[in-house]
Amino acid sequence: MRLPGLNISLILLYAFLLLAPFGRLTADGAWTRQPPTDPQQVQLGGLLGAASDRADARLGQSPFDLSWLRADVSGELKRNFTNFSGDVSGRFLEVASLISPVDRPVPDTLKQMLATISDHQQPDGHFGVPVQWDQPGQVMSRGTPILWGNARLLVGLVTAYETFKDPKILAAARRLGDFYVGTAETFCDPAHEKEFRAAKSYFSGFDVCYFPAVESLARLYLLTHDRRYLQVAERMAAAFSDWDHLPFPHTHGNLCVQYGRMLLYEITGQINYLTLVEQRWDEACRGGYVWADGGVGEHFTPQSQRDEGCAEADWLRLNLRLWADTGKARYLDEADRLIHNEYLANQFPSGGFGHRHMECDASGLCALLKPSQEATWCCCFHGPLGYVYLKSYLATGADGAVRLNFPVDFSAAVKVSDRAWTISCQTVTNQPGESLECQVKLQPGSQENEPILSPIRLCLRVPDWATSVAAVDANGKVIHLKPAGEAVVSSPLITGPTELRLMYKKLLRVEDRQGHLVAPSRTPGARMDGIVLRDGPDVLFASQPKGRPTLSVTMDQTGNLQLSRDDAGHYLATLRREAGDAPPDDPLSKTMLTLGSWPALPDSPRKVFVFNLVVAK
Repeated sequence: MRLPGLNISLILLYAFLLLAPFGRLTADGAWTRQPPTDPQQVQLGGLLGAASDRADARLGQSPFDLSWLRADVSGELKRNFTNFSGDVSGRFLEVASLISPVDRPVPDTLKQMLATISDHQQPDGHFGVPVQWDQPGQVMSRGTPILWGNARLLVGLVTAYETFKDPKILAAARRLGDFYVGTAETFCDPAHEKEFRAAKSYFSGFDVCYFPAVESLARLYLLTHDRRYLQVAERMAAAFSDWDHLPFPHTHGNLCVQYGRMLLYEITGQINYLTLVEQRWDEACRGGYVWADGGVGEHFTPQSQRDEGCAEADWLRLNLRLWADTGKARYLDEADRLIHNEYLANQFPSGGFGHRHMECDASGLCALLKPSQEATWCCCFHGPLGYVYLKSYLATGADGAVRLNFPVDFSAAVKVSDRAWTISCQTVTNQPGESLECQVKLQPGSQENEPILSPIRLCLRVPDWATSVAAVDANGKVIHLKPAGEAVVSSPLITGPTELRLMYKKLLRVEDRQGHLVAPSRTPGARMDGIVLRDGPDVLFASQPKGRPTLSVTMDQTGNLQLSRDDAGHYLATLRREAGDAPPDDPLSKTMLTLGSWPALPDSPRKVFVFNLVVAK
């Protein structure tokens, strides 16, 4: 459900993004940081909007009553992962505070949580059972899950304070920050690293559980300007470098630290923080750790057997942050691929998020299998958080331009040169393999004592799946768009209400497993193995009980792949039988295979998206 009303404090929540001016290419080619749009001022529509609404509504449903939510700090009942003290509590505080109007905590359990959470804080500032934190052996036997939970709880407390301004919540956040300051000598001491490495890893290891507090402490520093918190965050980030190698046992844990590094880069201006994140991004994409459907696994490895909603949300917010700080188009392209494919596939009909079984081969993910479990203890909170971040970057504005980053259905109030502009984007047509057309409207808000509008430009991202972007005005007149940066085109100056029709030209895109464009051969009999097909941002899936389908395809004279379509708009491909395939009475003996985007095809136990192609003779 959309939660209306202006949340003024969200401006402060996002103020840490405003440490540099609006992202643009300056005269010397340098990129300056771009601020987000207040998500409370964004209405997401269409398929993604419906998914976001379901995710928000899930927070107010069973089993999320007060006792269940705070059990990891109160111990009042046993549920999964109550020993991860503060994990559910913190996640709930964070996302519920972000989607709530400032004068009305939503859902009702949020108000109760805010009133009682600090009652369960230990004298040393942490939440959870007492631990002798200066004894590494005891920390490893019972304390590392507490460290993970406290890291998420600190983010939740900071976010809740920024929204509701409750001094009791701020005091609890400070005490928890002081706990991290007081224990840094133990946890960041190289002399103890051997002991920490000797313990088990995965989701309860020291490498996964301790270092995500880089994000938490950076957020607390931005709120309080207490340099002790920044100093510990930087010390933790430096220590993490010895652990930060792929493969990594837990994707969610690793990406939380990468996001924390981005905050440190923005706070300090030290380029090494950004460099480390970009290096890890490059390594993950090149090495197959990032799948062709846009997602990442629960384990940060190419052959993870499950996905995880938390990891998908982290991958989304990291890519959005990287783009805001660098202006590099590849990061928005990666976010675009994710939200239209893996993000939707991970979400449950209930609106929650969790795990889906995955089928991998030596090169990574090749098929999505049946859902594994809805993770009510983590993903149901982190999943909707991803939609909040997405709303902040659908359209952004400053420095004389409104920037349209994703051609999806939405409306947003964007601030440009101290004036609010409302931008709306509505899909008009989406022809498979041909074009996506959107109706975009810009409406300036009133500005006291400024009778003459300052002109702005509309900057349009050209997605990797679009061969071109064109625009016409309300009268059908062609608008000349000029290059305005990496994969960006810009309109002429706009001084008042404007209506444009945007046409994103697309072709059926043939890619390898890393998302790189492949130029198919036109030679009859030519074969291409391990191919992914995309129609715009959508990866094409096919329901297939086993094996990798080999498709017999045709090419047009310009070398573009041609597939027929059925009455519903789904693609149809001839299924080529290979030597050693099943006998003719097997279900695989059908000659045509239907391909479609994730939501367009009925769910099935196995959806494959990696194909072999053979050019028809």
